[in-house]
Amino acid sequence: MTSWLLLVVCLGIACQGITGATVRENSSRNLANSMNVIHEWKYLDYDFGSDEKRQAAIQSGEYDHTKNYPFDVDRWHDMTFVTVLRYKGVPSSLNVISKKIGNGGPLLQPYPDWSWANYKDCSGIVSAYKIAIDKFDRLWVLDSGIINNTQPMCSPKLHVFDLNTSQQIKQVMMPHDIAINATTGKGGLENLVVQAMDPMNTLVYMADNKGDALIVYQNSDDSFHRLTSNTFDYDPKYIKMMAAGESFTLQDGIFGMALSPMTNNLYYSPLASRSLYYINTKPFMKSQYGTNNVQHEGVQDIFNTQSIAKIMSKNGVLFFGLMNNSAIGCWNEHQPLQRQNMDMVAQNEETLQTVVAMKMMHLPQSNRMNRMHRMNSMNRMDRMDRMDRMDRMDRMDRMDRMDRMDRMDRMDRMDRMDRMDIMDRTNKMDRMDRMDIMDKTNKMDRMDSMIRIDKMDRMDRMHRIDIMNRMDRMDRMDTRIDTRMDRMDRMDKMDKINKMHRMGRMDRMDRMNRMNRQMNEYMMALSMKLQKFINNDYNFNEVNFRILAANVNDLIMNTRCANSNNQNDNQNKHNN
Repeated sequence: MTSWLLLVVCLGIACQGITGATVRENSSRNLANSMNVIHEWKYLDYDFGSDEKRQAAIQSGEYDHTKNYPFDVDRWHDMTFVTVLRYKGVPSSLNVISKKIGNGGPLLQPYPDWSWANYKDCSGIVSAYKIAIDKFDRLWVLDSGIINNTQPMCSPKLHVFDLNTSQQIKQVMMPHDIAINATTGKGGLENLVVQAMDPMNTLVYMADNKGDALIVYQNSDDSFHRLTSNTFDYDPKYIKMMAAGESFTLQDGIFGMALSPMTNNLYYSPLASRSLYYINTKPFMKSQYGTNNVQHEGVQDIFNTQSIAKIMSKNGVLFFGLMNNSAIGCWNEHQPLQRQNMDMVAQNEETLQTVVAMKMMHLPQSNRMNRMHRMNSMNRMDRMDRMDRMDRMDRMDRMDRMDRMDRMDRMDRMDRMDRMDIMDRTNKMDRMDRMDIMDKTNKMDRMDSMIRIDKMDRMDRMHRIDIMNRMDRMDRMDTRIDTRMDRMDRMDKMDKINKMHRMGRMDRMDRMNRMNRQMNEYMMALSMKLQKFINNDYNFNEVNFRILAANVNDLIMNTRCANSNNQNDNQNKHNN
């Protein structure tokens, strides 16, 4: 059975318990221990290469551990990516977690290398807010171009890297009229979701939470579309937020987004909101944007607290962080979008404070599962081989029967010809006999008749020789046909062998792809103790940032989110 892993990167923002009216607590499980801590930090530090370089960076102000806050995470193979908001004192915004451990926690290494951390000429990565990895091994990086969270340094852009080579394959500059709200002059691209149909047909959805818009990028023609809706705006009733008992104010619009692989619905919420909306992306996949106003569905005030991060599992389960509850909730999109269909899957005031980002990632299955998959694949290949052999034998048997029928038909034709020839000769002999009787009184006539008979004999012999020659030629032709058929048969066997080899290679690739799809998936989030970040009063002697993980099937077990009854009926409601 497919096993998925939900990985959450949590910075220490506390979320307090939500009421059962909004999301039911799963009382049958220990929600506090339903997720495991994978990485944790007191503060973020980097692998500078040497202590001398680290001290030089501290003295020059290039590195200040009090200014480094993680904002997003993602994973590819054995590489875990972490983005860091660019403040003065942040040496690198896009990083991977190294195997080295510092006093604050695992050290970060710039990705692809240190040269990309240089942003002052706008050639490197300024401030990587959010990242996404698609199924074609491409890393998409949303670079806001903003430093110190407010100061525009460079134009916002998208960086695209080939993870197999760590080379940049594309860089797209965001047009000013797309990145900024023309009415308010505000803009802040802080989240993205990638929808990759194929390498040359990929859509990127970006949330402008300051300019209240959804920006859609199509890589096939490098086109941008800025879409607006009142559902992207923040709700003034919910700009006051609570985390770990401390209150603060944020007037941010659309932020958390998640794309369903089953219905192609894009789910989203404004940060200062308790609502959940969705739009279907199928028109965007066909380049049908219509007017700038999007057609949406959803429910207002479905949560009892603000929700930042969201992610969707492959089976249509939406997970969302709950800011004021130190928790993660869930909802199965095959059920009606109602409060009573939501559930809580994890809650821990210490390790799950404010979850600001979540990702579904693939991790290897157990060796036992891999062996079972290999055995099943080998059994399938063996069955295919047997069926192919039987099919070949059946085809050869049919060809042999056709050959025999063809030879019998030729022999029958030759036998008919022989019989006809014999009858013809007999008739001629009868005529000659009658003529001989009539001409016996005339010797000359008889001699003439004998000469004619002799001629006819010679002609008959010649005719028989000709028939034998024709039969011999037909035999030789039959031999050549048999030889050609034998060659064709050998070619057919070689072609089938080659096809079997190709099918074997394709089957191995398919098995590898299936195994990749059947690996565990984890969600990563770049989160922090939000109230500490806003009030700038972090205590860096305690753990502030965490990455947690859990098996998705284990999380939703015995919850409403595991119920997929009538999913086919309900799925149609989300595909309109």
